[in-house]
Amino acid sequence: MSHRPTIRDVARAAGVSTTTVSRYLNKAGYVGAEALARIEEAIRETGYAPSMMARGLKALKSNLIVLIVPDICNPFYSKMAKTVQRMALQRGFGVVLLDSDERKEREADGVLFAAQMYAAGIMLASINSCAHAAPLVKEHKLAAVGLSSYDLPQSFDIVTVHKKGGTNLAVRHLVALGHRDIVFAGGRPSSGIATGRREGFERQMRLEGLPLTPDSVYETGFSQEDGYRAGLKFAARETLPTAICCANDLNAFGVINALGDRGIRVPEDVSVTGMDDVPYASISKPRLTTITNDGALFAEVAFEMLMDRIGGIASPPRHFEVPNVLITRESTAPPRVGAPLR
Repeated sequence: MSHRPTIRDVARAAGVSTTTVSRYLNKAGYVGAEALARIEEAIRETGYAPSMMARGLKALKSNLIVLIVPDICNPFYSKMAKTVQRMALQRGFGVVLLDSDERKEREADGVLFAAQMYAAGIMLASINSCAHAAPLVKEHKLAAVGLSSYDLPQSFDIVTVHKKGGTNLAVRHLVALGHRDIVFAGGRPSSGIATGRREGFERQMRLEGLPLTPDSVYETGFSQEDGYRAGLKFAARETLPTAICCANDLNAFGVINALGDRGIRVPEDVSVTGMDDVPYASISKPRLTTITNDGALFAEVAFEMLMDRIGGIASPPRHFEVPNVLITRESTAPPRVGAPLR
């Protein structure tokens, strides 16, 4: 066949009407067993594949799901995207992946893109509280689920991180090892996730009766390069901290590299913790002590919520909070001998 097969080609090969083929494709009515078998055989013979875009234009709804993530290079979001794609294909949906580069305006552009594509639904992962996206989702009547950093309440379902940021668990672990001079590194200061993780760190430090100074926190961003800059800053302190609590694992990798470049050993001289438990955390040198923040679990829960909304469920907006668990590895140890206690 020299042209792309159409529904008419399938009907001709099966010896049925195009209406019957349409009923079969859209599951919109009864098709007898004999006709069904001939249609399926004709589809295999002709190589026919329905156009999702054409069906979307006709029904003003496609079988596309738009997934927006802050940084596809971050393994946390890569794992999320891989899980969404697997689950979507099992349900007959395609996935369009957009990288917002952690920018609110790009998240808004992504919502508008989903509306223009007649997307069946949108999954919006963000490091921001995302109040700016909610009006657009509502205006375009999109089935939506928000992931990661969202303030309550929202007009759509959300799957969020723990409001203590998970960093509280890292501080408790470091204090139990004997650390008192603990600092916080990483995270974009204007973002909801960074705020939650910094506040979790500060809250737990106060609960432990430990001092906080303006030099206790250095917020730059969530990348490994940002962590490297933070590591250099703390390495240059007159009194080296005994432990650095990082906003995520990428920050922690950067901090460890920076300390190493200054001849500072982890964990012998300084202990380092991360957040997210990305795959590299268990094979890094040293292996990273971190807090679980399972991108696959985020994706699984959010996808099922979205399927409910696409299917027409009309309950009030729902909220699921992903639990955090401390994973102790080699990057943390009791403070170095002779370290000053404050």
